[in-house]
Amino acid sequence: MAKMVTIGLRTARPVGSPLATTTIDLDEHVRLELRSRELFLAEHTLTQYWVDKRTLVARNGTFGKNFQPILDHFNHQAHQLAGENREAMETHLLATLWPEVRYDAAQLIFPDASLKRRSAGYQKELLEQLDQMLRTSRDERSTLFEFHEQSRNAVGFPVLSSEEESLYRGWAVELFEGLEDVWRHDLAEAVSDLKERWAVWRKRFGRRSNSHLQKTVLNVLSFESKAAFHQCYSTAWTTVLTRLASEAVHPELFANFHGLWHLDQRVPIPGNRQELHLLHGLVLGLHPAFSLLISTPTGRELIGDAVAETNDIAAQERFFNAALVSIYQYEEERATYNSSRRKV
Repeated sequence: MAKMVTIGLRTARPVGSPLATTTIDLDEHVRLELRSRELFLAEHTLTQYWVDKRTLVARNGTFGKNFQPILDHFNHQAHQLAGENREAMETHLLATLWPEVRYDAAQLIFPDASLKRRSAGYQKELLEQLDQMLRTSRDERSTLFEFHEQSRNAVGFPVLSSEEESLYRGWAVELFEGLEDVWRHDLAEAVSDLKERWAVWRKRFGRRSNSHLQKTVLNVLSFESKAAFHQCYSTAWTTVLTRLASEAVHPELFANFHGLWHLDQRVPIPGNRQELHLLHGLVLGLHPAFSLLISTPTGRELIGDAVAETNDIAAQERFFNAALVSIYQYEEERATYNSSRRKV
């Protein structure tokens, strides 16, 4: 049985049971609810923690119990650590828009909607098919940069035209214009002003308008609002890991796995000051493709190998290849379901 974690936690039932609910204090006034269970990765056992996506933001724009705590914690950290950091202000304000954005439109940029529930038999068959593909390709490797590029291609991540890029850059400035000092001293007013600006664009260039250019940019900003929230989520998990890792049975393995799963993976680009976001601004653990991957025996083995030794490049590249297989499986399943809906 995995060791019970007790520091700062309130656990509904023992960690060794199939599923447990835990709350953890991120700071003095902010509390996050986590789910947990025992997880077997290759030859290792650890307690896996995650946030139930239903406690974040639903398709209809309603948000659950973990949405605001994650935003509040990021805001607190931004003011404590970043000082005059404009990027932190833009990230926080953009994240607050997530319940207001065009949910389905954001899926056109980089889909991450949960797969529709099917019968238990269908789900079992889907996972068996994925596991078979993973076993067949388990020795194949993809570099980090190949994963980044091919995951983009797998879901049809769009490339903006010069005209779309120009409008996007203009709107990105306009959206936050004059809000930096307001955000610092009157958060509620800054959020209100931002939402008013967004509402004007959404009403003017909504689905019934013929403004394809503006709608494309709205789609991109909708996706970026979600990605901004994922940055806030990643910050929350940085704090979570400081609370939990030291009390885990295998602290390094625990930190490696949860860091991979819940932190935004940023990679320096050789010869460039910018960083590459591994999953284009999204966190791996919140994407359904990685839920599929970790639900298969072979997927868990490959994940375990990758996080057991961070210097094992071969194991990491086998993981990236397996992740691509899972993303393609996710996208195929999503496309099949959408096609069947259109035929009805």
